Amino acid sequence: MVRLALLPALLLTLQASAASPEPAAAAPEVNALALLTGARVLDGQGRPTNDAYGMLDGELDSQYDPAVSSNPPRVIELAEPFDLTRLEVINSKDEKNYPGISVKTLRVEHGPSHKGPWQPLAELELKKGREPQSKPVSAKKVRYLRVTLVANHGSKEWIGLSALRAWGQRSEARKIDFTGTWRTAYGEMQLTQTGQRITGCYGQTGSKAGNNTVDGTLEGTVFFGLWREVQDGGNDRSGPIAFALTQEGGLAGVYGSGKSESNTRWDGEKLAKATITCTRPEAGLSEELKNKGRVVLHGILFDTGKDTIRGESVPVLEALAAAMKETPDVSYRIEGHTDDRGGEAFNKGLSDKRAASVKKWLVGKGIPDKQLQTEGLGMSKPTMPNDTEAGRAANRRVEVVRSGG
Repeated sequence: MVRLALLPALLLTLQASAASPEPAAAAPEVNALALLTGARVLDGQGRPTNDAYGMLDGELDSQYDPAVSSNPPRVIELAEPFDLTRLEVINSKDEKNYPGISVKTLRVEHGPSHKGPWQPLAELELKKGREPQSKPVSAKKVRYLRVTLVANHGSKEWIGLSALRAWGQRSEARKIDFTGTWRTAYGEMQLTQTGQRITGCYGQTGSKAGNNTVDGTLEGTVFFGLWREVQDGGNDRSGPIAFALTQEGGLAGVYGSGKSESNTRWDGEKLAKATITCTRPEAGLSEELKNKGRVVLHGILFDTGKDTIRGESVPVLEALAAAMKETPDVSYRIEGHTDDRGGEAFNKGLSDKRAASVKKWLVGKGIPDKQLQTEGLGMSKPTMPNDTEAGRAANRRVEVVRSGG
């Protein structure tokens, strides 16, 4: 199961001096080997594969555990060059059930391509147990790593590793903009980024792919969102997605299905021109609200931890106001939903305030106050698991329910 959560970053302590200005905070360390940083395991032809994801997914309840008899080195492509300073390892979770499965010797090399040539980065002698074990390294502009589980602690069958992390800094700063088109295994994908919000669609070349949509937000350098496919008979399918951009502008992503998050990659190569046509998610809002009596709006964005509506939300709010004006005799309930960060009491209060902010905006656009009710549901009704960043992003939403007329 893919877990899409990054580990907390470490900040350096600021030092102040009366004789000189306070220096700027150092940039946080980045785990270059995280799936959410765009790292991906490659096969022998240099293509992304699902193999060995368990040591990169950030989830300590999963792991990479090949058979001792079939344990080739694994090549990992970083999304962009990194200056690496530290390797960190967490050993197997299964030592109790499979004595000796834990990695004893781990070799990490780096090179300029997925074929090498390979230069030593570090060889680690590891203990059993779940405590993080780390080793300083020094390598600039690293793009490819080759990882070999050289030996375990005695098992004749399996060798297992829960997590491998490579901490450092991006070698060069770059602008992240997901606007563009990509060729993917699920058809052509077109994305448009406006501020923090990213919308788009995917489908066969030349199609109008409005029924296959993606919608989400840029958080840091990662696009977290939700894919959705509208099926005949109302059997819609959806799940979380997380995409990073490679240095070449390619997509490096993973997705989940329904309420489970599988280890399925969703990668793409940049295209110069789109052939599919996307419609904005809010274009069908009025019809959906009328036919289904409820719409889920991920396009209403707020400042982190606040009820301040971001500017990218205006197109969605305008479409919502227009839909409500079509039915002046109908009442609506505006529901606020959050992820689970901050706890139950905080999120209940935050969702109350966010629902009220949406109502205030709509009233300001001419929707009668008596036509609108609000309810903050906090973290009580998640649509996806809250144990990943992608799942939490899917749970931060506003829902509008038609309650009369």
